[in-house]
Amino acid sequence: MSIGNASNFGLICEYNGNIYYTAPDEMNLNVCNTDMTDNKVIFEGKVQAINAVDGEIYFVDAADGYKLCKIKPDGTDFERITSSDCYFPNFV
Repeated sequence: MSIGNASNFGLICEYNGNIYYTAPDEMNLNVCNTDMTDNKVIFEGKVQAINAVDGEIYFVDAADGYKLCKIKPDGTDFERITSSDCYFPNFV
């Protein structure tokens, strides 16, 4: 996650030619092409701290008590990674 993205709650992330983002009015995890076409919701929740690492999209779901989660870029294989709160994860 870049410094700018981290300071803005990690609401957007580019990965493999797609943009993963959350819109402030809905907070779901969305994906679209880099030209902003083909928008779709791949996870419903209150998403922040979006990161892409090794073929997975990681994020914090504030609707579920700030749990760290991951999902495949196509929206499959959702998994909650932590049972404790995780507000601003850092990936190296």
